[in-house]
Amino acid sequence: MRSRVARLTIAALILAVGAGAAIQVTFLQDQWRRLTDAQHANLLQISRFDTLAGDLAAAQAGYVAPGQPNAPWVERAASLTDELTATLSSIHTAARSVDAPARVQAISEAMAQAAAADASARSHIERDEDLMAADLVFGEGRDAIAAARAEASALAFTVTVDRVPAGAGAWAQAAGSWTANAAASATGVSRIMILGVGK
Repeated sequence: MRSRVARLTIAALILAVGAGAAIQVTFLQDQWRRLTDAQHANLLQISRFDTLAGDLAAAQAGYVAPGQPNAPWVERAASLTDELTATLSSIHTAARSVDAPARVQAISEAMAQAAAADASARSHIERDEDLMAADLVFGEGRDAIAAARAEASALAFTVTVDRVPAGAGAWAQAAGSWTANAAASATGVSRIMILGVGK
């Protein structure tokens, strides 16, 4: 009878250790998936930003191109600027890497320069100074957009490199230690009980 009770107790301890380990592993996996999904979403936003920036450069080139109506391209540039601002805000909110704040700040500054060049170019267009507008678009404006895209590319790289969450290693190590300690405790209790039953 005592032997049967001991075996049942040992079995219960082993099951408890296994269940605890399973809970820890599930928790870590959920955390990993959540962070990875967030990083994937951020990379998609960065990719969208790059596409929009390229479209903005094309729209600006459109409204200084000779022989084309300016209004549709000016409206397109304004719409793209709004989309870029909203997308950059999303990137700033989601970015978690150490370098992210500096990269986002650099992108913001470059886009501010691009917006200033865009405003000046449109001002020149209104005064029929198309050549001066083109100089701004293909000079300061294009350089600023290129700088913003370069910083966005660098930010995407940091997000990719930083795919492993900062605390994941510690959590995994803690979970492993918890499981090992629980298993050792269960083994010790089992041995004591077996010795006690044998007596």
